[in-house]
Amino acid sequence: MEKGAYYTQSVNYATKYQEQVSYIQQMETKYQKTKMIRRIVIVSLIMIALFTLCSFAKGLVHKQQAQINTAYDKELQKFEKVQVVIQNGDTAWSIQSKLTPNEDVRNMLQLDAYINHVNIGGLKMGDVMTFVKAKSK
Repeated sequence: MEKGAYYTQSVNYATKYQEQVSYIQQMETKYQKTKMIRRIVIVSLIMIALFTLCSFAKGLVHKQQAQINTAYDKELQKFEKVQVVIQNGDTAWSIQSKLTPNEDVRNMLQLDAYINHVNIGGLKMGDVMTFVKAKSK
C-alpha cells in the first residue's frame, strides 16, 4: 500500500471518529435537555398538587371556622355585651366570673375572645374590653 493510501485511510478514520464524537456530544446535549425538561415537569406537577391540596385545606378550614362562628353567634344571643374599663388588678377571669356567676367562666372567656378578636389573657389597666353578661329577666 502506498503512503498516500495510509494517509487517506487515517483521515477517513479521524473523520469518522470526529463524526462519532460530534454525534455523542449532540446526544449528550439532547439527554441533558430532556433531563431538564423532566425536572421542570415534575416540579410543576408537584407545585400544582400542593396548590390544589392547600386550596382544598383552606376550604375545609374556612367551612369549619364558619361553623364555629355560627356556634359562637348562637351562644352570644343568650347574653348581652358589656363594655368594661380594666382597672388595676383586674383579670379577665375575675371580671367574667362576676358578670356570669352561674356559667362556666372558661366558656364565657372564649366568647369574650371571639367578640374582642384578641387573646384576653394580657389585659392592661385602661383597656376597654367587651364582656358577656347574663341577660336581665
